[in-house]
Amino acid sequence: QWEGEAFYLTRPGQPLDGEFGDDTPTQRDLSGNTVKSGFQRQQGGFALGGPLVADQTFFHVSLEHTTDFKDNRLDAPGVRETVDGRNQLTYASARVDHRWNDQWRSTARLNANRVHIENQGGGLTGGATFASAANTEERDGVHAALQNTYTGDNLVYESNVQYSWFNWDAGNPQNPNSPRVTVQDTSGSDIAFLGHPGFQFDSVENTFQVQQKLTYQLGSHTLKAGLDVLTSDHRLAGGGNPNGNYVVRLDAAQTEAFANATLSPSLTPSELPGALGVDPQALNVTNYSVELRPSTFGRRQNLVGLYVEDQFTPLPDLTVTTGLRYDYDSLTEGGGGADAADYNNLAPRLSLNYALDARTTLRGGYGIFYDKIVYAVTSDALESNSNDPAFKNDIRTLVEKGILPENTDVDEVTFNGTRSAQRDGAVGYLQRPSDVTPLSGGRRILNPNGYENPQTHQFSLGVQRQFGDAWLAYVDLIHTRSYDLFRIRELNAPEPYDISAEDLEEANDPSSLVREPGAADATRPIPGGRSITMTETEGEARYWAANFNLVKDRGGDWYSGRLSYTLSRLRNNTGDINFRAETANQYGDEWGPSVNDRRHVISAVGTVYPTDRLRVTLASLLQSGQPINWVPDASIFGTRDLNGDGREYGAQYVGNSDRWPGAERNSGRLPWSYRFDLSVQYGWSIGAGRVVARADVFNVLNTKNLSGFANNATQSNQIQVGPPGADIEEKNAGPPRQFQFGLRYEF
Repeated sequence: QWEGEAFYLTRPGQPLDGEFGDDTPTQRDLSGNTVKSGFQRQQGGFALGGPLVADQTFFHVSLEHTTDFKDNRLDAPGVRETVDGRNQLTYASARVDHRWNDQWRSTARLNANRVHIENQGGGLTGGATFASAANTEERDGVHAALQNTYTGDNLVYESNVQYSWFNWDAGNPQNPNSPRVTVQDTSGSDIAFLGHPGFQFDSVENTFQVQQKLTYQLGSHTLKAGLDVLTSDHRLAGGGNPNGNYVVRLDAAQTEAFANATLSPSLTPSELPGALGVDPQALNVTNYSVELRPSTFGRRQNLVGLYVEDQFTPLPDLTVTTGLRYDYDSLTEGGGGADAADYNNLAPRLSLNYALDARTTLRGGYGIFYDKIVYAVTSDALESNSNDPAFKNDIRTLVEKGILPENTDVDEVTFNGTRSAQRDGAVGYLQRPSDVTPLSGGRRILNPNGYENPQTHQFSLGVQRQFGDAWLAYVDLIHTRSYDLFRIRELNAPEPYDISAEDLEEANDPSSLVREPGAADATRPIPGGRSITMTETEGEARYWAANFNLVKDRGGDWYSGRLSYTLSRLRNNTGDINFRAETANQYGDEWGPSVNDRRHVISAVGTVYPTDRLRVTLASLLQSGQPINWVPDASIFGTRDLNGDGREYGAQYVGNSDRWPGAERNSGRLPWSYRFDLSVQYGWSIGAGRVVARADVFNVLNTKNLSGFANNATQSNQIQVGPPGADIEEKNAGPPRQFQFGLRYEF
């Protein structure tokens, strides 16, 4: 039979949606972009499937499109207007299933997606990015797969081949040939951003994958074996702006002219002098930077996996599954060649399932699981690298000092990456100078020791009990121990420098405790300010959790539901691939709660059925607050870089900033997050089909949640200035109350 559906959903936004008032912290749309309260979503799609040849060939196709309308406010001197933006998301899929005979069948699938997220300029409470600097994040992909399956009396054979193409352009500029201009007032505050977004990041990945699987029934044993080979070719066009980035400092008269001018939201860099009524050469350029080597580069990643498995029943009520898997990842070579690759990724696994009686089951298991090398680890080490002779000499010096192994091949760990240059002052406005100085800032190399694939040892123990025909309860205890996690090692680190809580308490002037950058640089193995880093796989994590679940099926009753409670603890000494220790690679001091350590999560979903056509659902999610990292107050210390190592990234939650003296990593907690959603659905028959109307209200109580997954880590409440226990500055919040209405026709 043919069957299908068509649907339409809308989030109308204001005036139905809730608001938090004039002090509303940053909001984000459903794609993670900053928006004002004016967010709307229109979404529609259809699906259709059925037999091309009865009982033999089947076809299915679906298409879905979403458009988000979002408003930002451009609030800069000379212009205060709303800038409209849109997100466009389209997903399509097609599938053909063919039954050749009783043993053989094939399936062909094709999926495609087009996701364009517009960064139109402006901001929440008044951003200074003009529309000329707008850009669009694009994530487009195609995935095709062919599956062939043979089913015999005791043998099942499956052969799969897949191909995917994925393009991620993180900031496709509206004006790709434009320079970037940052306009500052007399005090040095940024009051406008014009032209190019100032960077480029356009990544393309092509992947081929082949799988071969065998399942054989031998008495009470179900034997499985498989081979998986995947190869991905990565190419990235990255770096700075090849058209140049200019920082312009206005004088008092120009600042006043800028504030009094009638500016267009689409003001371009070339139009700036005319808008101010000045000659272009009257503008003071305080800094100029440019990308000298715009290029495309990348590597190929090859993954191979082999596994064998046996599921058997040594006792009538006991099922045992044993397995062994092997994984290889070519990117583990790093900068050490084939000899440095990780070849020992053997992963044994065991699971047990024992039926105490017809309604009660005990289960448990242990296994080792390996992750692949995140390609960004290699990509970052290529893009931020250099094969400049002076830089190679620095690497040789690190080898001589024993910081890098004596067998380090300097040519293998270095690469001709992107290369930015700058010139301070004495630059004509939009006049590209040729005499620029390459930046000697931070560089990253490939690890000469190679990388270990991150591994996790997973332990689980659970019990499940069914009560009657509609109730099910189960409890699972979980523990994982993770090793070889990614983190950054500073090879040219200054000597450790810490300020204790006692030091701060005794100091008359807190700023006197700060180590100056020059003093820190003098203690580096290679004197000077250059940071030289590499990724290492030495991080660890520990996770403990107890999950309690109670499930009620509807059965013949008027209600159904699920109640879940998780008590967990996640600690680690690294956060992600860009995580660095606070000072001098002292990772022993970094052990603390993970950025997403929750402790308590309570989820409840209940549905009542007043009539056969009507369904009302209430869903709730209650979570204890995420950790807070306390960072120094620059108004007290004069800087956030207390140890002088050149890093004061207080706005990024990767642990790179110094902490308040005496504070441990992630030692605070945000308040709990409370979320209640309500849904009402009603359906009725029309001809041979059925219509379903639905209304949803998200965050029914209009709760301002400062914690939870709705927050963005680069603008998170988890980064707080001040000593532990200080007042929380609200930088971000989950969405207010939102309404959604939908209509679906199915047949």
